Amino acid sequence: MRPVQEDIKNFEKINGTLRKLEREQRLATYTGEDEVISASELKKRLDREPKPAWSCRSKLPFLDKHIGEFKPGQLITASGTTGHGKTTLYRTITQALVEQDIPLMWLTFEIGSDDLIQEIPEIYRPHFYLPAKITSKDFSWIEDRTLEAILKYKCKAIFIDHLHRIVDLAKIQNSSLAIGATVQNLKLMAVKYGVIVFLIAHTTKTKNDSELGLGDIRDSSLIEQESDVVLYTWRAKTEFHNFIKIAKNRPRGIIDKKFEVILRDGRYWEVEK
Repeated sequence: MRPVQEDIKNFEKINGTLRKLEREQRLATYTGEDEVISASELKKRLDREPKPAWSCRSKLPFLDKHIGEFKPGQLITASGTTGHGKTTLYRTITQALVEQDIPLMWLTFEIGSDDLIQEIPEIYRPHFYLPAKITSKDFSWIEDRTLEAILKYKCKAIFIDHLHRIVDLAKIQNSSLAIGATVQNLKLMAVKYGVIVFLIAHTTKTKNDSELGLGDIRDSSLIEQESDVVLYTWRAKTEFHNFIKIAKNRPRGIIDKKFEVILRDGRYWEVEK
């Protein structure tokens, strides 16, 4: 009589062979939404899909020239040292979007909602939205508020100020991976719901009035990798000049284009050369 172990081994071998054949047969006839097809067939399917019916611009001529239009599914990240114009840049874009009839929502974890409201001119306040109270920093809460804003008000752009407030670094061993995962989720959320996510992130430098560029965002290189557009802002204190740099623009392959702006009436205006 053969040992029981040998019978078990033979059974497992036969079972494994059957599972392999079953899997191969299933995949050979698979027609799901993620099936492997030719580039020609994919092009035909994409051409049949409805195209986004909207896009928007910053109304800063240099930015619009080199970036073009902001489109659904994009993640736009702005960075700079504290007090060097990140929020001002996004307030400028906020006003530009409202002027283009683009409903939007702000999730501000950096400054109080009352401070944000005071910084936005009264004429724009009825046209952008924000939670009555910040009750959580979890991504699931952010996604719920985003979907709520879409369903209630048809919001198309979400401003988040800022990334390092929604990741609790004190409770995380590997901050780089945690922040990278959060940014990936924000990018997926932008694609999933067809919105533009405007994100603010801090830099590795805390006191600096010199030019910034790729690699200066703190904690994770995935922030810049996942973003479609990366913008840096800084102020030359000795000359009181404000600068914005397009450090990365994936859609057009442009890097390191900078221009000067002036702060007037709570928003940036491009300095004419």
